[in-house]
Amino acid sequence: MKLHGPRSGFTLLEIVVVVAIIAMLAGAAVPLASKMLQSQARKATKSEVEALGDAALEYFRDTGAVPGSVAALLANPGVTGWAGPYLAGTVRDTISGLAGYEVDAWSRAYVVTAGTTWTVASRGPDGITGNADDVSLLVDFTPVKRELTLDRLRTINNAITLYNQAYGATSPLSTSYTTLLDRLVTTAYLPTRTGYTADAWGSAFTPDPSGATPVVRVTSPNIGTTGAGSGGAGAGAGGSNSGNGGNGGNNGNNGNGRGGGNNGNGRGNGGGNGSNGRGGRD
Repeated sequence: MKLHGPRSGFTLLEIVVVVAIIAMLAGAAVPLASKMLQSQARKATKSEVEALGDAALEYFRDTGAVPGSVAALLANPGVTGWAGPYLAGTVRDTISGLAGYEVDAWSRAYVVTAGTTWTVASRGPDGITGNADDVSLLVDFTPVKRELTLDRLRTINNAITLYNQAYGATSPLSTSYTTLLDRLVTTAYLPTRTGYTADAWGSAFTPDPSGATPVVRVTSPNIGTTGAGSGGAGAGAGGSNSGNGGNGGNNGNNGNGRGGGNNGNGRGNGGGNGSNGRGGRD
């Protein structure tokens, strides 16, 4: 009679226990993995939303308009001054069929609200707008509007200064800004009216001080008094022609005078006419 030794292997009970343990581990791992994926998706969406905000600022700086959609940052919507694309490279999202920058990490299109400000928002993992898991960014264009307005004022006020040096005594500029602008364009001190009729808020520039003759500078009602590019008014304005004035008032009009008032750092450097003053506010 042949005897057999004990057989090696797992009993049914042992197999059941192992399967149960694996199931428990898998049950714990799946929510953890899902949470990690959602965190990564949220982080990627937040980074992309910030990039969209930066692109919207550049779009406004070039066009003076608020982008109506994310697509407007990628392809010219027919707006004058557009110099994009404002986002580097893009791929097509295979789920939505939209360009990569137009959708969040969950392949849902961003919600854009355009007005005086610009909001771009992701609905988040639940796909519902207006709750705590949304990822959104509000873009305020005020700093860019101020930058653009100051740049225009520098150009206009420099043109006024040069005009006054040549014609201030015989043909002073009108206190009407529209007439003044036409005169600067006609005499080639400004290349065109385009871009100089109003500030970046759409408000017309006004002579400063209002009603004073001859006009020595203009300003914007949205940023207050600024000495951008303004100096003495040449013949007929700004103190003596010897350039030795000691206290230049608001605009540094008297030769080497220091500007007071709102432009405390203004300095008129024009010598005889104090014509190249620099405003302290900038």
